Amino acid sequence: MNRSLLRRLVSEPLLQLLVAGAAIFGGYALLSPSGARASRAIVIDAEFVRSLSRGLARRLGHAPTRAQLERAVERHVEEELYVRGAVALGLARGDAIVRRRLAQKMRFVAEGPEGPPPREAELRAYLAAHPRRFRRPPRVTFRQLLVARDKHAGAVELRAAATRLAARLSGLGASSASGLGDASLLPRHYRRRALDRVGRELGAAIARRLRDAPLERWSGPVASPYGLHFVYLERREPGGAAAFAEVRAEVRAALLAERRAARRARSLERLRARFPVKVHWPHGAPAPAVTASR
Repeated sequence: MNRSLLRRLVSEPLLQLLVAGAAIFGGYALLSPSGARASRAIVIDAEFVRSLSRGLARRLGHAPTRAQLERAVERHVEEELYVRGAVALGLARGDAIVRRRLAQKMRFVAEGPEGPPPREAELRAYLAAHPRRFRRPPRVTFRQLLVARDKHAGAVELRAAATRLAARLSGLGASSASGLGDASLLPRHYRRRALDRVGRELGAAIARRLRDAPLERWSGPVASPYGLHFVYLERREPGGAAAFAEVRAEVRAALLAERRAARRARSLERLRARFPVKVHWPHGAPAPAVTASR
């Protein structure tokens, strides 16, 4: 089989995944000194065979025979041989898709195992060290009625419709006004919505109005990209430091992400030591903010 045919084969999605799998196998050798000295022999251990047997049993509906298990092992060995051969031939070089897939797998390898879960004391200490990251934003519960820009011809008619709606809202409570305003895809009732999210969804002017609006009274009109709104503030919750119980899951996720990033950084340093990087910047190019090699 000539090299050009092999290159066409490696463009197939299945073979791309096989090559990517080889990166995981070889990654441990790159990232650990002991792995670098490991044998290049293909070793199928007993635990892998047991795992293969369990997978076959699920697919077949019964325990596999010895012959079925031997065929499955042989298929895995053939696959591994082809993957290693493809990597040895450098078939992934020059293929951007395969390169990205290999890099993605290598990053996964670089993160390594999670290790023991964070202890309660570690989580509390992390929250104490990063209180601003977990502050709770101010939240509001409110209703809104819209005079839609796309349902009134021009600014004059839009403003006139808003004036008529304001007159009808005078003295009305939230429930009495539920059928007023123009129909739209916007919710009429927002529950415990963060003010910054209100600003993103309805506009900064409405978020500012809700920050200072009186409770249980219609306020408006306030302009947004959708038209003119009247808002009825039902509840305002001030932001502030979060209780540990409230953000425990977020703190745990952030701490684990930070640990993964640290493991990736250490692995990348080892790879840089193994594969020195030199970048020859073209004459006249802006000076790089960081060096390519350390």
